[in-house]
Order: sequence, then C-alpha cells, then structure tokens
Amino acid sequence: MKDQRPALPGYTIASIAVVAGISFEHAALAMATLLGAVAGPSAGILGPAGELINPGLNSLFAGADNRSWASAQELLIEPLTACQRMFRELSRATAPQRLDYLQFSRFTADRTNDIVDRSKADVFRGDPGPAEYVCEDRHFVPLRLPTFLLLSPDVDTFQAAMDEVLDRWPLILDPAGRMFAELLKNKAPAKGQPGLAALIAAALLGHDSIFANVDGRYGPGRAEVVKAHFFSTCSRQQFLDALDSDNPDVQHILQHSVIVDADASIPTGKKMVLQDMQWGYANFYERVKQDLNARRAGTGLQYKLQPQEAQALHDFSGELRDWCGNLPEALRPFFRDILSLPYRIHWAILTSLCRSESDRWCLPFTLHATRALLEGQRKVLAETLTAADHQEHERARLAMMLKLLDEPLMFRDLLRRYSLQRRDVHQPVLNELLGEGLVRLRDEDGLLELTDEGRDLVTEAGKLRAA
Repeated sequence: MKDQRPALPGYTIASIAVVAGISFEHAALAMATLLGAVAGPSAGILGPAGELINPGLNSLFAGADNRSWASAQELLIEPLTACQRMFRELSRATAPQRLDYLQFSRFTADRTNDIVDRSKADVFRGDPGPAEYVCEDRHFVPLRLPTFLLLSPDVDTFQAAMDEVLDRWPLILDPAGRMFAELLKNKAPAKGQPGLAALIAAALLGHDSIFANVDGRYGPGRAEVVKAHFFSTCSRQQFLDALDSDNPDVQHILQHSVIVDADASIPTGKKMVLQDMQWGYANFYERVKQDLNARRAGTGLQYKLQPQEAQALHDFSGELRDWCGNLPEALRPFFRDILSLPYRIHWAILTSLCRSESDRWCLPFTLHATRALLEGQRKVLAETLTAADHQEHERARLAMMLKLLDEPLMFRDLLRRYSLQRRDVHQPVLNELLGEGLVRLRDEDGLLELTDEGRDLVTEAGKLRAA
C-alpha cells in the first residue's frame, strides 16, 4: 500500500506516544481499543451504506515486555480503572443515604423508583447507573456494582462478572498477559462448562451466552448477547504457541484481533512542551468519562462523516480489498475485519480531539495509521508463522529420533509407530536426518539407528525440556 507522510497527530495521541516512548500509530491503536470498547453498543460511525459501525476492536501486542510498553499501559489503563473505582465507590456510599426512606416492605429496592429518586436528588452526577440493592438493617447495600472492565479474568471471574457488566459489553484488560497465558494451557474444562478460550471467543463474536442471573430484569437461564473486546499483551513465544495451537477458539481470538509487534514500536523522537503533554493526557481522561456518560445515557457517541470524508474512506476500502487479495492464503484469515478498521480508528481519533483543536489532521492520520498497522501485522504474522513452521519441523525431527532411541527399526516399522502412517510425510524428515549424520542405515540388515551424534542431540533436548 502506498502511503504519504502523515500529519502529526493531535495532543492526546502525541502525549501518550511521547511520554511512553512508542510510535504514534501504536498509541492510536491502543487508545482506539480502549475508547471503542468503553463506548458500548450504541456508539459508532456511519459507514458507506449508512450502517452504524461500532468502534469496538481487539488488540494483541506481541512481545510487549519492554519498558516502553509497561509505561504506555499504565498511562492508558489508569483513567479506566479510576473511573470504575469511582463508580463503585459512589454506589456504595450513596445507597444508605438516598435509599433509606424507600418502602421496606420489599427486600429488594424497586429499580425504576431507584432511578427516579436519584435523578430528582441530583447527587449522582458521576454515577454509572443503579446497582442492585438488598436490605440489611434498614439500609440498602449494593448486591451488584457497576462494571465495564475486567482485569485478566479466569473462567469463574468472567462468568460471575457478566451479571454486573453494563450492557453485557465488557472490556477485558490483560496488561501482564496472564489471561492470554491461561488461554494457551488447553486445560480440560469442568464437565458441562466451557473453557476460558471458548467463553471469550463466543463473546468476541457476539454469540448468545447463558449466564446465571441475579438481576431481576431477566429470568434465570435466559440467553444474552455478550460482546467483549480485549486489550492484551503476550510474549513472542506465547504468540508463536497461539498460532501453532489446534484450539479453534484460540484461532478465532487471533483472527478477530489487530496484532502488533510491540518490539517494532519505534519512539517518535518528537518533543512536546510539558504543558501540552499534560493537556493531552488530561483530555484522554475526559474523553473516557464522556464516552461512559454517553453509554449510560443509552445513546453512545455517534458520528456522521462529511461527504468528502465518507468518500475518502470508501475509496480506501477498495485499496484495502486489493491489498488483502494479494496476501498469502495462510495470512488472509487474520485480516477478517480489515474493512472496518479505518472507520473504528477514525471514530477514536474524532473522540480524542481536544476542545478547539483542528480536525484537519484526522483523516490523513487515520489512513496512514491503518496502513502502518496492517503492514506491521502482515510482517509479524509472516515472521512468526515461519518460526512456527520451523518449530513444528524441529519437533518432527526430534519425534523420529526418539522413536529410534530404544532400538534400531526398519522404515516400515518406524512408520507403524505414528498415528499418521504416510511415507510422503515422514520420508523427507528421515532423508534430512540421514543427510546430517544423525541417523544411519545399517548395510548388513537395513535397520535405521541413531548415530552417536544423534543420540547426544536427543539427550540434550531431554535436559532442556526438564530444565
């Protein structure tokens, strides 16, 4: 894809990139992931046919164990965790003050009266909406608290939290990669229970899911559409293992994510005045709160593009189709959401604008950032898939040598020790081992056996596995 030199991004993206020491494009993607997920189901930007494209997307930063990314994650996540903490504290603090005078003939506060009373009192300016309350000692205390983000959840936490998540639309934050590591364990789930990868894959795809309900609005066992988005990191080895996984749920998660090589995030090299950096970051905090307020109001932040902007993004979609059509077949499944990506990034950029800030840079930067992110994803996938093929080939070599470790075998007997007994699969591996002098064919009886060098290699591999 041809690209032009972009205009510099606005204060919000620039402040995050400069302070953390990451690229403008990666800062924009991380910001877009968080703002888009927090926006909820009603937010969006109008697409070419007038359809509303929701801004939610998923980001996976592979190799994100360097100092710059640790700093970037702290900058980006802190406003979200602070807002959720504030919402929960308000729910706890206000329940006994405002609800004490309600009728105590019922053990659970009426949700409609709760909303009306809060509105009249005008004391819940920062309140995300009513929680569920139960009566204890003539005071109502929260039974469930407002939630919009989950931090590295396990299976039990994910299922239990669904009844508290606003709109059943959670943002999953996994800054240390613990959840991603859990996905790769491939542990057998409890009987009748889905595993974590299955739960998250279903949520990412927006499938109906059944969760236990304590909420009075729903009957028990009712299927609810859960739509999750995630911001996760992982090591390069974890990413390689995920690509190599035979778990279809893990593959679904990868195929619906924007994948970034965090080690390739080059610092901008730009400098900002301290006051401008503080202004830009404070604006990000305000945009998070604005996003949540619009979500609570049931409207969400929605944008209708100017005709020239709509035409430019539509033309860009044709460029992306051609680019995707030229990808190798193995890479295409990982670019399923390619056509909606520029719209989602553009929504986040418009949302991030500071007051009185010009928007002339927004569209050029959207196009540039999309190109850069997709090209980076293509590169890291190609490199990692090549490494995965090499890893699989090394496993095949070691597996054959292990089968010859105890005793020499005829080739037909060696084949019988495989579940897949095809000569065309195993003959190239054997030829390679013979050529490297790790296996030899005995002239006297036609048996295959390990050489001393091959035996030493197997022994060394066993020590590495045990370490």
